[in-house]
Amino acid sequence: MEALLKNTETYVFDLLKEKLPKDFIYHTFLHTRRVHESAKEIIEASEISKEDQLIIELSAWFHDTGYINDSKTHEIESCKIASAFLKKHQVDAHIIKAVENCILATKLETAPKNFNEEVIKDADTSHLAKNYFNNVSDLLRQELNIQGIANFTNKEWREENIMLFTKKHKFYTPYAVNNWEKKKINI
Repeated sequence: MEALLKNTETYVFDLLKEKLPKDFIYHTFLHTRRVHESAKEIIEASEISKEDQLIIELSAWFHDTGYINDSKTHEIESCKIASAFLKKHQVDAHIIKAVENCILATKLETAPKNFNEEVIKDADTSHLAKNYFNNVSDLLRQELNIQGIANFTNKEWREENIMLFTKKHKFYTPYAVNNWEKKKINI
């Protein structure tokens, strides 16, 4: 398990370093590593099997790799990248399918269907409750601007974040609800 996770981390680092377009300044390896760290934070506070831990950690590493191919369908592209890598490393098909499901659960509008999906969903949005929120929020805003997706004024960005915090986002796992929700409210 540890060897596979280390190989995965190295693979994802190299993949993003070599193939991620330079106009991605939020969806980078740093974001991926932070999602992985947040997933491990939830894992350590939860009672889950080694297999589920593996699924969650693999999902965290691969969840945004699809940005190298297409930002609009990056979750589907991430599944393809993860699947190819994991098949090459002879990972069982049911684990690969679970990793794909976790990656697909990171879509903002998608509700998670099980605990593993809840963990990766919470980890992917954990920045909303972290002390680095303002910095990463600004990087996301700049990324959207650089890519021509949206150019928010300060007021519009603030309103967008208020909408995200109050209407669009929720934490799912007991750990995130108990530990991150209060912090999110106080950002």
